[in-house]
Amino acid sequence: MRIRGGVRGRRVGPIDLKSVVVAPGTKQKGRFHERATFEGSFLNSALWAARGAAPGPTLCVVAAIHGDEINSFEIARRSFHRIDPALLKGTMIVVPEANAAGFRNRNRYMMDRRDLNRAFPGSRRGSDTSLVASILFERVIRNCNYLVDLHTGSNFRSNIAQIRVDMKNAQALALAENFGVGVIIGGAGPRG
Repeated sequence: MRIRGGVRGRRVGPIDLKSVVVAPGTKQKGRFHERATFEGSFLNSALWAARGAAPGPTLCVVAAIHGDEINSFEIARRSFHRIDPALLKGTMIVVPEANAAGFRNRNRYMMDRRDLNRAFPGSRRGSDTSLVASILFERVIRNCNYLVDLHTGSNFRSNIAQIRVDMKNAQALALAENFGVGVIIGGAGPRG
């Protein structure tokens, strides 16, 4: 994904998501097409963007990194559906099925049996999972001012609603508190 139209956080013109161009005050849905792996559909993920009428920061929402966490897709879909670009300041980019092949097959892992959630920032010369992580990181995540990574319970598993955040980062902690979820777990998270 290439974002054009100014310095991150101060964009005023349209953004170009390769497969979708999003003008200020609009939202679009498209597909994230990138270099294919042996299976070819790893990177054929949905890509949605809402561009506010006014400039502001970029929020990225990533869901279904674990393909069997299917509720994360619906949470991302509803969040995007409720956005009114006329009232939005900034940009919201949603990758509702980061592990598209796993999501379609309700499989937690990528086709090479690796965990996409542990592969970031990835490598263009690594495994298929590492390649996907690299492309998502370079083309989407790196362009964000804020990132929400949605996870839910998988097969036969219930999770309590929780937010994990680096408690040493005051801005991230304030964002976590604004979600209104009662359980906030401290931790900087894994490398990447």
